[in-house]
Amino acid sequence: MNSDRNNPVIRAFKEAGWQDCYEAINGPQEAGHTLHHFSGLEYESEVGRIDWIFSRGAVDARGAEIIRDLRDDLYPADHFFVAANVSLSVSRS
Repeated sequence: MNSDRNNPVIRAFKEAGWQDCYEAINGPQEAGHTLHHFSGLEYESEVGRIDWIFSRGAVDARGAEIIRDLRDDLYPADHFFVAANVSLSVSRS
């Protein structure tokens, strides 16, 4: 959504019962920026994280991280990737 935590869109997701997987695992503190314009850790921004993985219902976050890897001094994208491990609960009737 390219929106920070203060954006009304993010608040609307949370108010509608969606859970931010990263926050569920790592807590509510700011995780740092995810947009970096191919500059990686050298990029400076006050915006913070703008990439999200939300879950709802029978989905439980088991792990979440921001992947800041590079290869041969190159980043694969202009954003750091956000990853989540989740567990799906299946109800059997």
